[in-house]
Amino acid sequence: MRYNYKIAMVLILAIMSIATGAAFADDKLKGPYAVTGTQMCLTAPSGFANDSKGNPTIANGKDNLASVNNFQGRFSFNGDGTGSVSGTFVTIPPPDSRADFKAAVSAGTFSYSFTYSPVANNSFENTMTPGTYKGTIDYGPRAGQQFTIDSGRRVFQVSNDQTRGTVATRTPDVEHITYSDPSQTSLARICFVSGSLVRLD
Repeated sequence: MRYNYKIAMVLILAIMSIATGAAFADDKLKGPYAVTGTQMCLTAPSGFANDSKGNPTIANGKDNLASVNNFQGRFSFNGDGTGSVSGTFVTIPPPDSRADFKAAVSAGTFSYSFTYSPVANNSFENTMTPGTYKGTIDYGPRAGQQFTIDSGRRVFQVSNDQTRGTVATRTPDVEHITYSDPSQTSLARICFVSGSLVRLD
């Protein structure tokens, strides 16, 4: 009987530990995290046409450009489904159509606010709050300009203890980047991201 009692107690403790871990994993993330990664974008000044499934993924016209950048930032999750991020980037930008193109590198800073979903099955989604994105170019052909981005969604995968994870894009969503230079129009683009996440405290 004593042996069975011990087995029962072990099982109860194991079940309690699993339940506690599940409850923690399904909560909203809270605290500061560092994120770093790479982003590539297809910019289509003439916009995107729908594919056979009705999704705008095919670039119109012949003036389409690809660019790539790395980024690093600090995410602050408030625990209530809201948060903010600020960071830096280095990029190889699309050429400026107003002048002879020369290969160049640009760099700058960015920040925005966001909302995010509760963690479920070690995953949650982050959505940029419209109108909050602020970017500044400090190096390169567009140095001194500001820019905004109208939307953005990212999917995070996190470990059970929520100390580390990954970030990526799930679907090819169209976003628009607009520069402060009045001669530049808003440019449609589709980007994909791949990066890592680590808790800072």
